Amino acid sequence: MYSVGQTVNLSNGKDGRNMGSIDAQLRSFSLTTDNRSGYRDFSTIALGGRLGYTTPFYKHFRASARVHYSMELWSNGLMDPDPATGKTSKWELELYDVADPSERRDINRLSEAYIQYKNNIVELTAGRQPLNTPFLNMRDGRMMPFGFGAVKAKVSQSASSKYELGWVYSATVRGFTDWNDLNSTIGTVGQGRTVDGDAARYLDSTATKGIGYAKYGWKGKDQQLQFWTFFIDRLNTSFWTEWNGSLNQWSAGIQGLVQVASPNSHYGYLQGNGRSELLSAKLVYALRKNGKITGAISRITKTGKFLFPRELGREHVFTSMPRNWLEGNGDLWAGSLEWCYRWRSSTGLRFRLKGLYINAAPTTTYALNKYGIRDHVQLNAQGRYTIPRTADRLEVELLYLIHRTIDATYSDPAREINRNNFQQINLITYYNIGKTEKS
Repeated sequence: MYSVGQTVNLSNGKDGRNMGSIDAQLRSFSLTTDNRSGYRDFSTIALGGRLGYTTPFYKHFRASARVHYSMELWSNGLMDPDPATGKTSKWELELYDVADPSERRDINRLSEAYIQYKNNIVELTAGRQPLNTPFLNMRDGRMMPFGFGAVKAKVSQSASSKYELGWVYSATVRGFTDWNDLNSTIGTVGQGRTVDGDAARYLDSTATKGIGYAKYGWKGKDQQLQFWTFFIDRLNTSFWTEWNGSLNQWSAGIQGLVQVASPNSHYGYLQGNGRSELLSAKLVYALRKNGKITGAISRITKTGKFLFPRELGREHVFTSMPRNWLEGNGDLWAGSLEWCYRWRSSTGLRFRLKGLYINAAPTTTYALNKYGIRDHVQLNAQGRYTIPRTADRLEVELLYLIHRTIDATYSDPAREINRNNFQQINLITYYNIGKTEKS
């Protein structure tokens, strides 16, 4: 779910005519990465937020625009290389503009600018807009989220059946300010290695024109079913199915994915037979007082690597969690256990504790391990508190995580720093204006 934060409805004082709405959020983000002994640690504090305006509907049409901005308040030398590896900061620089890491004083981006038509059945949107799909999504976990230039149509056939079609032709990556076509976007974040172990190089060479996707969703009394298809021009096609159901205090879910390569897919991006399969399942038990326990397991088969450009969002698999990916892997097992609790609404305190175990293919089996990840465990402790008597305007969020590889030795320090055997503290403060609205 992507939150546009808070909205303030505008009106003409003389006749009460609707003049649209403004949404705004001020955000501070303190981030510290504590690498293991022998490597540099990195810290920064960023200040920024977003400001948006949405017109009222006129003959079923409206327009909307939203700007994100960020600036550095303090850091401890994010561009100073670690003496042992030569690596600079990773996570902290993603709060600014990764494409121009030395400029951290005045960063802004027009993240949304779209026009929309809407009636009781159809919603059509064109331009820079948020998307919320299993792979193309906003993931507003930095100062600048993912963004998409797209044409999108939603059709509500009935209260229980809904369709969605879309074509994505450009994107802006989380932690970047530039907008680019997909050929110049895919490969921006990290390209991993080919099946031979060489550094993959496919940025600006996939010739991808766009991504088409389609969804059918059905919602019953206690069940939900979704079917998605994602077609990445000249790369691959993904078929995704998800079912969720509940009975009394229990609920469960199943996800399945099959990917097939395009006949003319780029060799640097796809190697091997170009097919992959993923299965994920979860079981949830609702506690009596505002809590729940969730167990989940995911399996990517030996058939091939699960691939989807990381520049376009995060996979929504049941075992997913911040600072961890399944993408780029085959022959992988993942298991997670999570406890969530929300104190009574008057306190505004929510807490989540989640542990994850990853069993990956050997790091030298490049056909099944694109980014060289090792078997590891990760623990995330996350709390969010809404300050009382602020009309839900002021919220504080704390995320602490610890990552440890199962094998304590690491032969390639450059792949360890900032990615393995580290702990991290994220402290985020949100100040919103107006009334909460979700989209």
